[in-house]
Amino acid sequence: METATALIVRVIHRYHPEWTPPSDTGRTWARTNCPFHGDETASAAVSYELDSYSCLGCGTKGNPITLIKRIEGVSFAAAERIAASISEG
Repeated sequence: METATALIVRVIHRYHPEWTPPSDTGRTWARTNCPFHGDETASAAVSYELDSYSCLGCGTKGNPITLIKRIEGVSFAAAERIAASISEG
């Protein structure tokens, strides 16, 4: 999966526009700084193949829906609608 099309990258960037998505290294995942806490090192991993995110520093992890639920404080159905709108661009 191409980095630019990974929904997890779009979701993180929507809520943290200052975050720079990891560059495509030709792998199915990349290490990066966590946009959810003051991370000075690359303690987070973004999986393009699994469309998921995990930070060893703060423990934040999940897929696009779970991250939207956490950030917005909404139900699963509402998070799905938000994810669909992000996916459409």
